[in-house]
Amino acid sequence: MKQTLIFLLFISIGTVQAQVIVKEQADTILINRMFLSPEEEARFNSEESMNKCVDVWKKMEASGRKNPTAAERKLLSNCNEMMESPWEVIGGGCSWYCGEHVDTVTATSSLPQQGKYNYDVKNIFDLDYQTAWVEGVPGYGIGEKITYHFPGNHPRITEIILVNGYVVSEDAWFNNSRVKTLNVYYNEELFATLHLKDTKNDQVFRFDPIGSRNYFEVVENAPDWKLTFEIVNVYEGDLYDDTVISELYFFGVDVH
Repeated sequence: MKQTLIFLLFISIGTVQAQVIVKEQADTILINRMFLSPEEEARFNSEESMNKCVDVWKKMEASGRKNPTAAERKLLSNCNEMMESPWEVIGGGCSWYCGEHVDTVTATSSLPQQGKYNYDVKNIFDLDYQTAWVEGVPGYGIGEKITYHFPGNHPRITEIILVNGYVVSEDAWFNNSRVKTLNVYYNEELFATLHLKDTKNDQVFRFDPIGSRNYFEVVENAPDWKLTFEIVNVYEGDLYDDTVISELYFFGVDVH
């Protein structure tokens, strides 16, 4: 795998020194996103699937195996008691999101609603792969921005995770445009430039902690802060110049 290239330039952000980082690719690419058929979606957590998963777990326990076979892994992909739908980004239970509390997410433009489908910026942070934000200006949306506004005591972020394009279906993904390069700003200062693969997979970019608070310490007077993502370049869609991001979410520290 091509090694991530990181170029550092130090600038002042508030009272800390932060790195302006250029990443030529994601640090990690997560599970392969499948374009699910209605039959595959109905199979998820069905009684039949759960029974098969229980059989797999029993066989693994009896044989002392920790890793499932390829066939067993395929069966297990249809079961997750912490999730109600295979389209959920994060299932139930406690996670970093127990302490997460973004104030608002805004965008410089959004494509107007078309029938029952809306493309509002709120879709980019709803933890649902079926929805998406679509920029709303003529052309490919170069220069359009999404901004996440955080209170000063918000847990710090160490991972920015992006799901590129419209992953609700294979046609939607290929027909619409996807982001190729994003600039990231901490408040008004350039923080990083991210180069994304043209893939439907979750792309993870890791950083030293980003935010206003200290480790496990809520700083009452810490200033509010924001992260802004600017479209710099795109992978052009087969039919449309609308540029789409399905999800842009985070993980971090300072929780539990």
